[in-house]
Amino acid sequence: MLSDREREQLAGIEQALVTGDRRLAATFRSGRPPRERRWPLRALAGFGVFLVVVAVLTSTDMLFLQGLLCLAIWFGWRRWRTVRARARARAGISDPEHPARPDGTPPGWFRPV
Repeated sequence: MLSDREREQLAGIEQALVTGDRRLAATFRSGRPPRERRWPLRALAGFGVFLVVVAVLTSTDMLFLQGLLCLAIWFGWRRWRTVRARARARAGISDPEHPARPDGTPPGWFRPV
């Protein structure tokens, strides 16, 4: 059990953290970890598709190869993350980017088969 003084100190620390970081405050309110940022990979994929389309329309070989390279990097990165997440799940290691929910259920369980 915490004393009243310790509770006040913890409340003060929490208040200072909440006022200093909006993302942390949103995490406190929702009880869920913040979402990972996926926009860099989506931007890479979109840029790769754009380069391939422009290369096909203008028949530029180097531009086509650069677009394919962007798409290959995007695909490889996604594949690597999927394989890494599956290996962690098999080993029973929790993923630091996707921790278990507060009720203890690991993410990915109870998905439709």
